[in-house]
Amino acid sequence: MLLNIVNKIPFVEALTSYSIEVHKFAWRKFKVLWFLNMAPVWVTLLLSPISDEKGTILDQFLDTILKIPVAELYIYVVSFTSPIMYLIYENRTQKIDNENSKSPSIKDMFRGYGYIVIVSLVFYILTSFSYALLTINPQFFNNTNLSFFLSKLTFFVYIFSVFCLYLTILDGTPEPNHFVDSFRKNEKAAVDSLENRLKKRKGIKHEKP
Repeated sequence: MLLNIVNKIPFVEALTSYSIEVHKFAWRKFKVLWFLNMAPVWVTLLLSPISDEKGTILDQFLDTILKIPVAELYIYVVSFTSPIMYLIYENRTQKIDNENSKSPSIKDMFRGYGYIVIVSLVFYILTSFSYALLTINPQFFNNTNLSFFLSKLTFFVYIFSVFCLYLTILDGTPEPNHFVDSFRKNEKAAVDSLENRLKKRKGIKHEKP
């Protein structure tokens, strides 16, 4: 009962769509990729002056994340959410090619990804506009509600972007038995294709006078 309720919670549903084994493999990749993508933050912490008021390294790290400029926020959002939006295109084209049927809905392709895609698109557009305005007229942008909105939600937007990165890795991580199943399906498809070609050749021979 509780599991059914959890599976219907937006955003959480996407995580529960995968097995524990898949999460274990994905988590290993995620840790490395996240560490590499956080290089600017690590350098900032390394070059920051020593101060007793800043507290521990963890406190300094959280303080740096909370104060990510909007221009840098755009880079994180675009880098981490773009793959999620690309997965829509990839899954749609693959299902259309494989099933040769009507275009499937996002809900059929991504269990729980619908809300994530919508929020990703919203943040993608907002941060893109912000980056453009900061480049063209930073003084005007700093006096807008958009600047105030993004500055207050910097940490949330960053966490959501990292969440999208993890989901992208999850989507690309196969189940433990995926390789065996995939091999068997490809083998069966090759045998069926060969049998169809042989049947066609036999049919052509029978038609000859």
